[in-house]
Amino acid sequence: MSEAFKALERTFFLQLVYPVTSTEIPMTANLRRSPKLQVMDTGLVNYMAGSQVELMGSKQLSDAYNGKIAEHITGQELKALTNSVLFKLKYWTRESKNIHHLRT
Repeated sequence: MSEAFKALERTFFLQLVYPVTSTEIPMTANLRRSPKLQVMDTGLVNYMAGSQVELMGSKQLSDAYNGKIAEHITGQELKALTNSVLFKLKYWTRESKNIHHLRT
């Protein structure tokens, strides 16, 4: 499966977006964790989400989306800010699910 996703990434069909767990710069992606998929075509995202019927019947696009593809659009905008095909999106996540409380 990994090789298939990497092949799709090389065709610019999608991008594998790996998480970072640190808040310090430089942010280094944790390649051992599972990536999210950033499909590079908004039309395909609409199709995969099954929202094309809602879009066609809506008078306002914002009413149809209701934030459903906000993460996708944000990724697209961040990609548009750079001229480099080597630019990689990242997202932040906690190292573990345990919430550590600070004690004073």
